[in-house]
Amino acid sequence: QPALPTCAGRSGRAIMQVLDSGGTCLDLMMPGSDEMDLRHVVIGGPGAQRLSTMFSDGGQITRRIKSINLEGNYIGDSGLSSLMFALDHSTALARLVLSLNGIGDCG
Repeated sequence: QPALPTCAGRSGRAIMQVLDSGGTCLDLMMPGSDEMDLRHVVIGGPGAQRLSTMFSDGGQITRRIKSINLEGNYIGDSGLSSLMFALDHSTALARLVLSLNGIGDCG
């Protein structure tokens, strides 16, 4: 069985558990980092919606995130819509990577 992708030294399965359990943005970041790297965890649209809730409830931590890499997560148009609504007030965000996410013209 191929190895699962990692984020902050954890497997993709562990990242999904953080999303499913109502974890915080800080739980998905390396200590002292202002970046969130969730490349190829394959959270899909539902995971993007849970991540959106996390961002909406994140307070100061969400506002200090400068970079989010969601490459290869297949979030689709609906997942992107959820994320954009939640990230609308993220003043520090300077980089958002969304390649390989099945986002169409509507997204």
